Amino acid sequence: MQPLTQSSVEYDIAEAIFAAFPFVTLIAHAPQHSPQVCHLPVHYNRPDNSFDCHVANANPIATLLDDKSAQVQLIFQAEHGYVSPTWSEDIRVPTWDYCAVHVYAKAQVITDSTAKKASMARQVGAFESHWHIDQLNQASQERLFSAITLLKLDICRCEYRYKLSQAKSEKAKAALLEHFNRSDNTALVKRYRQLWQA
Repeated sequence: MQPLTQSSVEYDIAEAIFAAFPFVTLIAHAPQHSPQVCHLPVHYNRPDNSFDCHVANANPIATLLDDKSAQVQLIFQAEHGYVSPTWSEDIRVPTWDYCAVHVYAKAQVITDSTAKKASMARQVGAFESHWHIDQLNQASQERLFSAITLLKLDICRCEYRYKLSQAKSEKAKAALLEHFNRSDNTALVKRYRQLWQA
């Protein structure tokens, strides 16, 4: 699939997915290292097209990400659902509809203490409205930052991967909307409508 451009409709959808599905699978690889995989929340910084995140120093991926040649891939899994051929005569076989975003990025380990605190404040602020990093005293902050590796992931390429029955007949699409509305998978219904109208 071709990389997305920031002016595309699909990139707008990708940005919405970054906000709605921030818990990602991160795959990292570098020369002389075995690939590593972890699962973590990320915070998207739209102005500079990057993500904030952190990993525990004890996580093997932390050492790999400290390698300046390391490349990372983030996989955002968004809406999905099983599709049955019993729903419409125009649906021939069982399948699974889904949408995801694959992001290829370059990792930078944050070493400056002020930048570390700012990154953590952004990460916490994305999910928490009642607690701030400043509620930890200086000694507690220092213990926290000594135990984790804070990262800035600069986006190099972004691909929107989806199979959303876009080639199916209007009759099949109507059946899909009816079923997923009844099964309360309204998020997938919204994604169908968004892509089919794009």
